[in-house]
Amino acid sequence: MSVTEHPEHPGGAPPLDPTLQRAMQRNISLLGWWWWLRFFWLGEAIWVVYLTEEHGLSLGQILFFEAAYAASVLVTEIPSGILADRFGRRWVLFASAVIFVLGLLAFGLGEGLLLLLVAYAAFGMSDAAASGADQALLYDSLEPVGRTEEFEPKLGRFNALVMGGFAFMTIAGSLMVRWTPLSTPILLSAALTLPSLLLILRMTDPPRRSGRVSVRSIGGGALKRIATTRSMWSVVIINGVSTVTIALMAVLQQPLLIKFGFPVWSLGLFVAVQLLVGAAGAWVAGAAGLRLGLRRVFLI
Repeated sequence: MSVTEHPEHPGGAPPLDPTLQRAMQRNISLLGWWWWLRFFWLGEAIWVVYLTEEHGLSLGQILFFEAAYAASVLVTEIPSGILADRFGRRWVLFASAVIFVLGLLAFGLGEGLLLLLVAYAAFGMSDAAASGADQALLYDSLEPVGRTEEFEPKLGRFNALVMGGFAFMTIAGSLMVRWTPLSTPILLSAALTLPSLLLILRMTDPPRRSGRVSVRSIGGGALKRIATTRSMWSVVIINGVSTVTIALMAVLQQPLLIKFGFPVWSLGLFVAVQLLVGAAGAWVAGAAGLRLGLRRVFLI
């Protein structure tokens, strides 16, 4: 018997259960909307100004908070992946969105360095929980319906939608501060992220290939692969360098633009241009990867 045959369905795999097929198609349809709404963030162009003007932080203190964010990502990344494999992607993504909303509330309402530190830790935990689980949910939803060849193009387009959406959110958030306090776009972001919770609850976890396995087994296998696979170490280094670079740019560019005389409400235009260029790159990344290979794309 060939590897594609099934004892009850000679000549091929068993037909997909119609209920499961509809559920996976619904996942694929909803994921595009969820990708865009999961982190509804209006404060990308004004958050450094908010911290310096409303909380009196120095740039050095803000960079310390960025380091705390990176540390929380590092600590949470592997455990969140283990939980996603053990209990399902959907619930981990739901938890990620809830933590993000709570982080925004702490960031926008909090007084004092401790509560701001809690907000940064929440942002790191949320990002770590979503990273990987979102892509796995997309791939595992495409696989049962035989559409895995769409994974890279869809992933690139979804990321492009996120960055394009962020561009318009950023402009809107920076324009708002002409008439509202700096905290208003941050708190409004928390409210506008809530619909993403409803979207993720409407999705269905794809079937697991090998059933439930222990947390210890998943974690041990993940750590072993990270320790022994050179390509994974390469990705870790690339992500680390790019993350630090982007964080430094994000912290420094807002006060630099203000120093050059640009008003706070105009900062969104500068950030939006960066995001739109990134969105264009993400839109073609899947096709470029298939045509040029991942090594060449990373090099470019």
